[in-house]
Amino acid sequence: MKAIFLMITFIVTCVYTNKPEGKLISNENNKSIIANMLEGDVTVLNYNMSGCFSLSAEKIIFIKKNAIITAEVYLDNKLVQSKVLTKKDINYLVDFEKKIRLITNKGRICTTSETYSILLNNKPEFSVVDSSCSWNGYSLLKKEVFNISIN
Repeated sequence: MKAIFLMITFIVTCVYTNKPEGKLISNENNKSIIANMLEGDVTVLNYNMSGCFSLSAEKIIFIKKNAIITAEVYLDNKLVQSKVLTKKDINYLVDFEKKIRLITNKGRICTTSETYSILLNNKPEFSVVDSSCSWNGYSLLKKEVFNISIN
């Protein structure tokens, strides 16, 4: 019980003391990281959600090899799904990336926070916290690109 309380306190402290305004580290000219991956690049989307009664951590790893981008979805560090991305998938991901870059958390704020952090070749590109409870972007991404149902 004490450990759970400490974990929740830590998460809440991190979320409310680090309120990014849509960009911590900006990609030059706001170009899409996914669309501009080079051969051998590895991009990681870390997703964390915390709320009053929920806590989850997931990630998607994108790897460009032989001019093909594959994506691997991990839940609790276990590979859930892997697929080769289509042009339609890449377009969706580019749009998704544009949307998370625009998150500012101005206005409505709720008790659930979704953190999106993107790394390119193990270097942080940007990180955003969405506390609006109005988008649910990660679940929509999993449904659209990976056909993983929204819980």
